[in-house]
Amino acid sequence: MKSSQILENVKKIMKIKKISQKELAEMIDYSETGLHKSFKLEDIKLSTLLSIANALNVDPNLFFVDNGFDFETLDFETLAEKDKKNNELERLIIEKDKIIEEKNEIIKEKNEILEDQKFMISTLKMTSEFWEIVVAEKNKEA
Repeated sequence: MKSSQILENVKKIMKIKKISQKELAEMIDYSETGLHKSFKLEDIKLSTLLSIANALNVDPNLFFVDNGFDFETLDFETLAEKDKKNNELERLIIEKDKIIEEKNEIIKEKNEILEDQKFMISTLKMTSEFWEIVVAEKNKEA
C-alpha cells in the first residue's frame, strides 16, 4: 500500500475526530512542521504511525484499509469506549493475578507452618510414648 493512501486514511480519521495537524503533532510530541513535512512528502515512519494511532485512539490497521472504505460508518466513540473498557479489564486482570500470587504465597507459608506443627506433634507423641514406656518400666521395678 502506498504511503499516500495511508496518510489519506490518517487525514480522514483526523477529520472525523476534528483534530488538526497542529493538535495531532502536540498529541504525539512532534513538531508541527515535522509532521506537516511527513504528510507532504508522504514519508512517515511506522513508529510515528503507531503514535498517531495511539493519540487518535484507533487501531493502526485502519490506516491500511483500501481506498473507498467509509470511515464515517465507524463509531469512534464506541471504539474508544471499548478500548477504555479493555484497558480497565487488563488492569483488573493484572491486579487479580497479583492478588492470586499473594494468596498463593500466604498458602505456601501456612502450609510450611502446618508441616512444622505436624512434625512437632509427631515429636511430642514419640516423646510421650517414650516417657510412658519409661514410667511403665519404673513401675515394674517398684
